[in-house]
Amino acid sequence: SFERFIAILLEHYQGKLPLWLAPVQGVFLPLADRHGARCKELQEAYQGAGLRVEVDASNRTLSRKIVDLQERLIPYGFVVGDKEIAAGTVSTRKDGKDQGDFNALRQRIMLEEDVKMQEGF
Repeated sequence: SFERFIAILLEHYQGKLPLWLAPVQGVFLPLADRHGARCKELQEAYQGAGLRVEVDASNRTLSRKIVDLQERLIPYGFVVGDKEIAAGTVSTRKDGKDQGDFNALRQRIMLEEDVKMQEGF
């Protein structure tokens, strides 16, 4: 019965599970080796908040890392470079498109969830 339910979910979402159900919710993408330490700090902080995140510390290009995210059907990619470290933000990507910094995205998600709760979903 449980296996059938999982099969129905996977078929319905075509393998791309919603954020709350995805085994890996996001991956940090450092632009260079020097950004890896900041990504590890952020990973620990996000995991402490209950998110399932990883760091892609491979030596591939950013565009290849983003393609890999799309192939693995991971909902979010968090890009960390010099500009993000200086500003104290994280650039967020979803479905290969830039979503702006994480704080703005978090506010949009919270607003969307609040509207759903008020509508009774």
